[in-house]
Amino acid sequence: MKPTQLPAESYTEPLAYKQDLQAVFETSWLIAGHSGMLPKGHVVARQLGKWQILLTRDPKGVIRAFHNVCRH
Repeated sequence: MKPTQLPAESYTEPLAYKQDLQAVFETSWLIAGHSGMLPKGHVVARQLGKWQILLTRDPKGVIRAFHNVCRH
């Protein structure tokens, strides 16, 4: 089996990006990072597709995530 690669347009065309957002980022859960990157009391911002999220670990060690869904 011969290896293949995506054409360059797959990485540069706005339509390809939009299709990736719809096919990958809008259809399933995504990994925002490893739990070891988040010590107690720290906050980390991540961008997943077109969404920005905040991750934190509370004083009890529970990881929490926030995404602002308000449209105004």
